[in-house]
Amino acid sequence: MAENDIAQADDALLDLFRTTFRRHAGGVVVLTSIDPTGEPIGFTATSLASLSAVPARATFNVIKKTNGYRAAFVGNRVAVNFLGAESAELGSLFAGPFEQRFVGDHWQLDGGVPVLPAAGVTLMTEIVNVYDQGENAIVVLEIVGGRVGDEQEPLLYHNRRFGTVSPIEERAFA
Repeated sequence: MAENDIAQADDALLDLFRTTFRRHAGGVVVLTSIDPTGEPIGFTATSLASLSAVPARATFNVIKKTNGYRAAFVGNRVAVNFLGAESAELGSLFAGPFEQRFVGDHWQLDGGVPVLPAAGVTLMTEIVNVYDQGENAIVVLEIVGGRVGDEQEPLLYHNRRFGTVSPIEERAFA
């Protein structure tokens, strides 16, 4: 296969990947922590997934060239802030310019970890493993506590936009 053919095949695969995952709705969380210098770190993620119930663990992915990766080390504590539709602006804020993410009173420290009180649920976690995946890393979190607030409509990210769900009318399936 010629080099140009490989490049075209890689471009086609990248386009397929991007199109597919833009169409895959994901729940929205903001991960918040402190980096080794004591600076608060936070970013919006849709890659959070449950890993196991016993022990209670979850995973997320992070691009290593981003600011969020500075807080991705074993033993560091991370708050997983589950956003509802009412707090979509926080999803946008923590996906925007890094310098703006902690400007304002929308966050507070809880045991030395930044948290977002507007989140419907906040899990307090500790990083137990970080797996190198080229330009990315897979981070394994152990859940050590948290709080459940008032129930909120879920916040989803789909096709580069935030939204929520609409119930499907009950219908008889043959």
